[in-house]
Amino acid sequence: MPRADREFVLKSVIENVLAMKENEDFLNEPAEYFNVPWVLVFRRENGHLSFSLKCLLDDEKAQIAPNWAIKAEVELAVKSANGATAKKKETFSFGSETPKNAYGFQILDWNSLQNKYAIDGKILVQANVSIKEMAGISKKDLRNFDDSKREWADAVVKVEGREFHVAKLLLATQSTYFQSMFFGKFEESEKAEIELSEIRADDFQNFLETLHGEPAIDDDTVEGVLHLADMYDTPTARQRSEEFLMKESEKSMKEKLRISTKYRLDSLIDQCLSRTHTIAEIRAVLPGNLEDLDHSLKFQIFPEAGLFSHHSTGSINPLYFLYKPKMNTTNVTTTINNLATTTIVTTTEPLFSKKDGAYFTVIILVLFSVSCFFCFLREWKQIKKEEKEAAAAAAENQQGGATNDEAAIQNV
Repeated sequence: MPRADREFVLKSVIENVLAMKENEDFLNEPAEYFNVPWVLVFRRENGHLSFSLKCLLDDEKAQIAPNWAIKAEVELAVKSANGATAKKKETFSFGSETPKNAYGFQILDWNSLQNKYAIDGKILVQANVSIKEMAGISKKDLRNFDDSKREWADAVVKVEGREFHVAKLLLATQSTYFQSMFFGKFEESEKAEIELSEIRADDFQNFLETLHGEPAIDDDTVEGVLHLADMYDTPTARQRSEEFLMKESEKSMKEKLRISTKYRLDSLIDQCLSRTHTIAEIRAVLPGNLEDLDHSLKFQIFPEAGLFSHHSTGSINPLYFLYKPKMNTTNVTTTINNLATTTIVTTTEPLFSKKDGAYFTVIILVLFSVSCFFCFLREWKQIKKEEKEAAAAAAENQQGGATNDEAAIQNV
């Protein structure tokens, strides 16, 4: 299983954007993710709206981590209340050895902003950040697993070159994976030092802290802990992570639903769905691409019979519209187009695109035409059958009349 990326989202609504002055920087409120402060910076320059992500890890903090480095995939987007979106994606490097601490784009020309995006003078700017590599930056450890703990440890686990001195029995009682590794019939059970691959040392530190009862889980660490709890079959870490997400986390409902389906957290799924009632709330939790929605959730979010086909991957089942009472093709077209064009201010991705609406409309009309054809064919066959039966009856009557005439002649 690939290790989980460190991901976060920064958002800001720019009020009265058209009043921005040339070459004047505007910043949103800084926010800290993965022990690094970040801020969005936007400005009007050269007839465009420029938008960048800035890392605020300054020289003073760099003295704590003098060789820090971050490599991140960043998608910067400008969105309007009517659903229009302009976005660009690129991979950037931040660090003590790089000359820049802010990266971005001239993302939108000012005329387009004025005519298409600035609804009531407002736009939403958003940065979706996925940290691929990070070095020299970590939170303060809540518990040490270094060489100073050798006296009670009976094994060393190495992750990314870092040594963790652990007690085999403690890990084995918490995890079936480590139970098999340390006490099963594997060669690792005879080793005093074991190396784990495809995981991060920071995640393993938080994982061990969680198993030792430390409050290591927060919005930055929870997915890393869940990732290892899933890999190593560790119910305690899994339960504590789910409880944090349900009771303390400030992550969005959409993000919680994504995590809960990825790691099969049933209680969290139920909580998310119990708070999803209106169209706006449904839109807020749906992924931008419906194919990314977990298949089992389609029937819970859209409980109407057959709204999603049992064999579909994100498509509406056209037969739902054909068999729904009092629904004709005109209703279908109107319904789909409404779904495709309705805009809810709380989200910027339409539930269905206009292209999808046209596609489903064509399918429904074709199915309706085929249905009409078969109805006509059935009626035609019935008419032919009745004509054949009538002809047979006439022939039988004619034969019976001839027989009666012959009998009358013989009697004479």
